[in-house]
Amino acid sequence: MLKPAKHNFFKLPHKTVVSFQGRGFSFPLIKKRPHAFIGLLLFALCAYVYLMNPQFVIVDDTLPNSLLAFNWLRYGTLNFDAFRANFVDSELPWYFVEAPNGHLTSVYPIGTAIVTLPFYVLFTLYLKIVGLLQTGHFDFPPNLPDIFEGDFNYHRNRYQKLAAAGATALSVVMFYHLVRLRSHPGLALLFAFIFAFATSSWTISSQGVWQHTASNLVLVAAMLCLFKANRTTGYQRRILLVVVGVFCGLLPGIRPTSALFAIALLVYCLFTYRKEAWFVVLGLPSALLAMGWNYYYFGSLLGGYSQLYAQNEFSYSLKNEFSYNFNLPFFWNAFWGLLISPSRGLFIYSPILLFSLPGVVQVYRARAGKDERLILCLAIACFTIFLQYCFYDPWEASLTYGTRFLTDLLPVLCYLTAYYLTNQWRQMTNGGQLPLQASRRAIAATALVFLLTIYSTSVQAIGAFGNYRSWEVAPYDYWPRLWYSQRLWDWQDTQIARTARSIVYRIAEPIRDEKSYRRQSRGQIINISDEAGRPISQPIMATVFEQKMLRATVRNTGPTPFYGYLTGMDTGELKVRARFLDRNKKQFQFRQFFRRLLHVEGEVHAPGTEAAALGIISFPTKPGKYTLVLDLLLQNIGKVPQPQGRSSYRIPVEVRPEAVN
Repeated sequence: MLKPAKHNFFKLPHKTVVSFQGRGFSFPLIKKRPHAFIGLLLFALCAYVYLMNPQFVIVDDTLPNSLLAFNWLRYGTLNFDAFRANFVDSELPWYFVEAPNGHLTSVYPIGTAIVTLPFYVLFTLYLKIVGLLQTGHFDFPPNLPDIFEGDFNYHRNRYQKLAAAGATALSVVMFYHLVRLRSHPGLALLFAFIFAFATSSWTISSQGVWQHTASNLVLVAAMLCLFKANRTTGYQRRILLVVVGVFCGLLPGIRPTSALFAIALLVYCLFTYRKEAWFVVLGLPSALLAMGWNYYYFGSLLGGYSQLYAQNEFSYSLKNEFSYNFNLPFFWNAFWGLLISPSRGLFIYSPILLFSLPGVVQVYRARAGKDERLILCLAIACFTIFLQYCFYDPWEASLTYGTRFLTDLLPVLCYLTAYYLTNQWRQMTNGGQLPLQASRRAIAATALVFLLTIYSTSVQAIGAFGNYRSWEVAPYDYWPRLWYSQRLWDWQDTQIARTARSIVYRIAEPIRDEKSYRRQSRGQIINISDEAGRPISQPIMATVFEQKMLRATVRNTGPTPFYGYLTGMDTGELKVRARFLDRNKKQFQFRQFFRRLLHVEGEVHAPGTEAAALGIISFPTKPGKYTLVLDLLLQNIGKVPQPQGRSSYRIPVEVRPEAVN
């Protein structure tokens, strides 16, 4: 009787290739470098998936880094002085700052713009070629708006998403080659898939030029160079060490917390390579790019973060929100919130990364190896970064899907996951024998990894294609943070669940004809109360800049159903809109961060039923007597028609000057 063949799955030589031959043709380059071919396919697949969803970044934190390269390549300047007319009114937006040298500049570090510059060079060449074909001149197309005009925003978002998708896809390819150095190529593909699609690499890094996008790319590249340096000698190792030095110099200029990764890499090189570590120093002058930027614009090495929210009155009132809180209860709330909060926890959005925890233990036990020492140094840096976020006031990083701040840790966490699972699989399959003889334990463990991978990927896919913004703004806006933070522990209405519902309602299309739906909709505001449901005394007394939580009772008086915020639909949801009219019946014009909507609770409200609407209203920033006007609004469709003889709900308001202590 013939015995089944034994397959040595893990000890397969890395140079073993599959024959790519057919009738009359062959692929010698693919046969010679199969892993390069796999990397190319992996890059194309990741970039394609990252660009499939039509969404753009909804917060302007990425605006300076997505404009800086275009500004330089088109106009030869690195300041944003030309943006004052269209981006600055009576106060500066949070992403710009007036530098001491008189120029308008970015509040964020320049490192992300440096790392993504090659992509913007390609975009510029493409646009100039298009301009050449249209006009005969090698210049930008004549129909392309100037970059400092608001109409350019669509193009900015499109190109920043292309740059982010390309940078993240490149990170995935390098992560594949990194894991492949210690694991079977098949397993390396699995772990590259986890890094690419089962984590916020998909929902955050690939969707905009965040600092995390560049930080992950540079960190994975540095790890790959050091892994290869551990396997080479002489001239090749020295070149790799110089490149590592370049990456170490870039990391602090990308994101201040990434300086801890640079320190970990430098410490590792010093104790591992001894005298050869001097070659790392040769690459460190790359740090001069960010240092020179900071010194030129701010006269110091700290950069724009040192002047964040210090340039205008309203933002100045918020600057204490962006500080550190060394209170123990705050620490524990942030500690567990970053890990297991239902709407921010790392292990809720990517539970496959739970395997990184035993991975750290295994790496520590095997710390005699060069690779293990490197990963251990980076794991210590990850833990330090995590701890400082536990004291950081806005640890939840609002207006994103999942835990954005911990995105920087993904290369190390994913490698630790790969390290642990590879070792466990080897042990359970008796040194790599693929199983017809596998134990039940091996099958169960494989099933668990499969299920966690599928779940993590599904959660990220929901964030990539769903309307995650709905949870961020309804019913409590992300400011004031006291109300927002309470929602992070709400297991009944999680960001994942609501975003998933938004996809369901998008497929079901309950509103097929928006104009017809608006004409048939009818509603009435019955009463207004405070957060606890108590009637509001009239006139409403408030101080300038104050924000109050209000509750309205709304009745559906028409033949069509109303849709609440739990649907996540956005378009078509019923809202109660607030406006303030002064004594001359002129509407008060707000500046930034004006909250003016009450959000109708629940999902579907049938005709004849009543529903509650809840939200935060910003009061005028100038003292005086006003009238608060409330009416019904269908989001992105229009105002609900009022029955004849009925006007909007009106309440007198008196706004007083802010009390002086």
